Amino acid sequence: MSNPIIYNDRLPIDILVEIFGLYRINETPDIPLETLLLVCKSWNTAALSCGALWGMLRIFVSHEPVMKLWRSRLPLRLARSGPSTPLDIVIVVRFGRLMSRMMESPECLEESYHSPCSHCKCVGKRERFVQWTLDTLAGENGELCKRWRSLHIDLGTWLYRIDPHQSEEDGILLRGLTYPTPTLTKLQMNEQSFALTPPGSTYRILPYAPVLQELDIKKCNLPGLLPLQSVKKIRISNVNWSYSNTVWRPAKPPRIISLCDAISVESLSLVVAKAQNFQLGSVYPKLTHIELVGTRLPLNISNCIMPHLRHLSIDIGYSPMCRELVMSCPELLSQITTLEVWIHDSWQPSYPLEELRGTFLEILHIASVSLTSFRSIEVVISIVLKWLWESGHPSHSGNSQKKLEFKQKLVISKWNSDRELKGDESPADLEKLAQELPGITTPDQDWNTLITDLEIYVDRLSEC
Repeated sequence: MSNPIIYNDRLPIDILVEIFGLYRINETPDIPLETLLLVCKSWNTAALSCGALWGMLRIFVSHEPVMKLWRSRLPLRLARSGPSTPLDIVIVVRFGRLMSRMMESPECLEESYHSPCSHCKCVGKRERFVQWTLDTLAGENGELCKRWRSLHIDLGTWLYRIDPHQSEEDGILLRGLTYPTPTLTKLQMNEQSFALTPPGSTYRILPYAPVLQELDIKKCNLPGLLPLQSVKKIRISNVNWSYSNTVWRPAKPPRIISLCDAISVESLSLVVAKAQNFQLGSVYPKLTHIELVGTRLPLNISNCIMPHLRHLSIDIGYSPMCRELVMSCPELLSQITTLEVWIHDSWQPSYPLEELRGTFLEILHIASVSLTSFRSIEVVISIVLKWLWESGHPSHSGNSQKKLEFKQKLVISKWNSDRELKGDESPADLEKLAQELPGITTPDQDWNTLITDLEIYVDRLSEC
């Protein structure tokens, strides 16, 4: 049999670069990039000469053997990347079954064997390791931060396993995020907490990030504002948490997060919760897409000038926010051409039928002037078709319900299934359309059937 190494030696460098790039994207903790160095001499030489290969750092923080491995591997990767290669950084904390058994010490295996829900001593070491990792990636006096292109930090639920004897000042201060990052374009943080040392100090996260384009923050406690002037895509689900011993609770009073500086934003996704709200500015000249989830609208949204806003995605599971949208933002609704409607697990079975019908129907009435595309889940599409069907059957809707008509041709979407409504469909046409879309209830069904379907859908969400 021919020696495969001979053929590997003959591969041109451009082909090797393509292979290395695919390998880099699909790197796993069990099969790291360093495996390429062991294939043959030519691959070793080519890999070491390709600085961009080592610029993507996917660091999965797990048990002690993995952390020990990265303490020797990370400095080598930074050296192999060269002096100017952009750095794309991913730091993710993962314990348990997501990691290979080969990456656990005998003590970890013994602990999980006796109690699958227990956690080994490695959990308590991950904060120090994450701090060391970011300090190493920052370099001396933040010199390496100048090369950061993207940063994704996800500490997962392990962040909340705080020692009961710790004080609030004993958490993590990620010093690496306090240096200038002039080339950073994307920042994603999940379940991240920042403590200030010494107590009472103030730090600003990313004090200089002039080309930041994308910001995704979820369940983080930030000590200061982020630079938003250049950001085009913002997604924030930021519940400001404080802790006392092991008891977690929303911070009081509710925190107001200012987005007044986000003058370049094109896509804005906000989750408004009881512990926080958002303060919008007066003008967003480039905003085209907005997503609203939670219990209320952002502050000042009714006074915002958003001339190019055309896409609205909204959670109708909490009626007060929907009523507020109808009452205070009719101009916003009337300029929407694409509407996405979802129901999250905030909806409760006690949500009155008339309230659901009235508020959601009013949103559709106001938006019907410009609306050309509507996307939602099966049960909500069934409700819309039911209203259109009743508009063609006035005897079924009663005298109090407004007739629902769309001024433009409307494309109704359910995942990958699209159907166009021209506006002149008869009740029979709507019944046929419902039969063509999988999961859609025919509009001749009574309202109780639709609400039961809605309850089943929300119950499934709660189980996930």
